[in-house]
Amino acid sequence: MSKNVPSNHEPPISPADWDAIVAAAFSPDAEPHVFSDRYQKQKQKQEEFLMPKKSIRGRKTIVIAAILAAAVVAIPTSAYAVNRIYQASIQSTGSYQKEVVIDAGDSTLDTRTQSLQVGWMPDGMTLDKSSGKYHDDQNRGVTMLFWKMQDGDFLQTVNHGIVHSETETINGNQVFFLQRAAANLPDGQMDYRNIVWVAFSNTPYAAQFYATDDLTKEELTQIAEHLSLSPAEQETASLWQPEESLIESSGDAPATACDVNQLSYVNIGDTLTTEETVSLKLDALSTQNTFAGISTDSIGQDCDYSRYQNADGTIADNTRTWYRSGDGVNTLDEAIKTETIPQTILTFQLTYTNNGTEAVETCVCPQLFRMQADGTFPAYTAEAEREYSVDSCDLNLTGEFFSFASSGSHSKNNVLLQPGETQTVTVAFLVDADQLDELYLVPAPHGYELSEEVTQSPILQVASALNR
Repeated sequence: MSKNVPSNHEPPISPADWDAIVAAAFSPDAEPHVFSDRYQKQKQKQEEFLMPKKSIRGRKTIVIAAILAAAVVAIPTSAYAVNRIYQASIQSTGSYQKEVVIDAGDSTLDTRTQSLQVGWMPDGMTLDKSSGKYHDDQNRGVTMLFWKMQDGDFLQTVNHGIVHSETETINGNQVFFLQRAAANLPDGQMDYRNIVWVAFSNTPYAAQFYATDDLTKEELTQIAEHLSLSPAEQETASLWQPEESLIESSGDAPATACDVNQLSYVNIGDTLTTEETVSLKLDALSTQNTFAGISTDSIGQDCDYSRYQNADGTIADNTRTWYRSGDGVNTLDEAIKTETIPQTILTFQLTYTNNGTEAVETCVCPQLFRMQADGTFPAYTAEAEREYSVDSCDLNLTGEFFSFASSGSHSKNNVLLQPGETQTVTVAFLVDADQLDELYLVPAPHGYELSEEVTQSPILQVASALNR
């Protein structure tokens, strides 16, 4: 399946019931903490800062306040009374929201520099050093994170969409097992819905790992049981981020339309200059209802497309399921309708020529988009802000080609041109058959936001090029 718009399975952040968390974190006989006015104001400011930013459908707004969907809040130690003790707890603050709290305390704390030792993984699961993830040939995976709290900090993680949680004490450490609702992801894509925290007692360290949904509870427990600390000369843990280090994007939503009077059109047969010495000729544009002649993926590697075909060799229909996003606190994502979509392949042939005296590597990255006659981009309209679709066919990618083929040397979808060399390139897009009249191509995009891209770059009208 192909997911056309990101869902809320990367948990957003919402206000937390901090009093309830603190009450749960300490025994009834413990001395109550005294929260200062400064802390209360800081808490409110932090919660407002970490509230989820709305995004127009099809675009992401990024807030660098989280790593792998966990939001972190570091509260100054001056907010609390003295003689705090080490505590770790988990608290429900919504039907599907769990907050993990680790208070490093300020007494009996082992402050030696430690490294994390991973003592066990399921058979066949090995570490990919390039990504830092463990995985096996069955598409199962684990991502391990190692954290250190700064001197005596009180830290909290807010996890949304949680449908199950357990707490265990393993080797004297508090271990929290959380599981998110199943994500609506493309077929074959890993769903890291398991989240496990190991709070190493009386130390400023904690381990957190994400695991795919096909790992059993026994395997998750085994991994947690075999995590340990070992004295080290150098620090390998990542520090929790305090508020002042959080970076917020502008949060501006992308435009939903462009000014049609600013558009510049090109036609098949035209030649553009993509770089100082590279020219690009638009050779041909056509449609086809089979995968005949298409045998490579988006970076030019061999690919078999038989599973996307009907018995007669034609392109199979796409099943598109629409969902309404939940808030992850008291509601989950909900399926609202399903459509059967006939598909067609749009092939675009281009010729790149190096007119210079030095070798050049240039990106082949034509961009496809939908636009109505008045300049509206229907895929990004505000009324669909909280809706997204999941396709049964993972080749129907918004704006992206699924196949790339070149007549010469290339690195992925970059062609390598010697002085005077010419290469012919063919890219293929899988699109909804009923949308051809609204499709346009940017043959040589600059990487701008869509509304700016189409006014800064020449565009090709698909229907005109196809003589529709």
